[in-house]
Amino acid sequence: MENTKNVIDVITDEYDNLFPTEKKIATYIKNNPREVIMLNVSELAKRSGASEATVVRMCKHLGYQGYYQMRLILSRDVGRKEIQNPNNSDEDLLNWVFEQHIHNLHSLISKLDNNKFIECSQLLSKCRVAHIAAIGNTTPIALDLSFRLGRFGISTFSSPIPEFYLNSVALGNENDVLIYGHFHKPLAKKENGIYILNPSSISLPKEGTNSYGIYENDCFTIKTFDNEIVKQIQLD
Repeated sequence: MENTKNVIDVITDEYDNLFPTEKKIATYIKNNPREVIMLNVSELAKRSGASEATVVRMCKHLGYQGYYQMRLILSRDVGRKEIQNPNNSDEDLLNWVFEQHIHNLHSLISKLDNNKFIECSQLLSKCRVAHIAAIGNTTPIALDLSFRLGRFGISTFSSPIPEFYLNSVALGNENDVLIYGHFHKPLAKKENGIYILNPSSISLPKEGTNSYGIYENDCFTIKTFDNEIVKQIQLD
């Protein structure tokens, strides 16, 4: 669809074609656009009284690839409105930007498992090299993470060229750590003693249907929004 069209206008135009539950989500987005751009699928589903699957379906009914794309365009719309609104001073805009970052940090903290966070931090601090790999839109994030870990004295390797980081990983050993950005395909397997796990994507799956991953009791499970198991593997 044309990405130049305002999300709120798209919702208004297509509102009558949506299912009743989808209309609840659409109404929530229209009434709270600034809040919605800071919410993930689960949060929007909870606040609008719908399921995660319905959020994704509604976005697709509106013509978007998924929730992620719709939220990006909505964020653009909100930003343009804030900048073009003559009633907002520069100070108001600055406060709004910082408020969004603060909201993001609080939202992230509420989702973190403290024990897992400490465990991951200890692995990174003790590793020989942290190999950080990514594909597509996640590549800039991988490069930024590599730089920031290096500032803490952690030896890292990352590159926008896949052949470079694959070669680096191939030269690694059991004292290394591998961090990689997912590529929207479900994976749950073990190769040469290494577990390869990927939950795919809740909004833009490249293979199959929308899915997410759960790691519990040393078992990694990939499920659809309808609770169907896509892949599952028990970790030793």
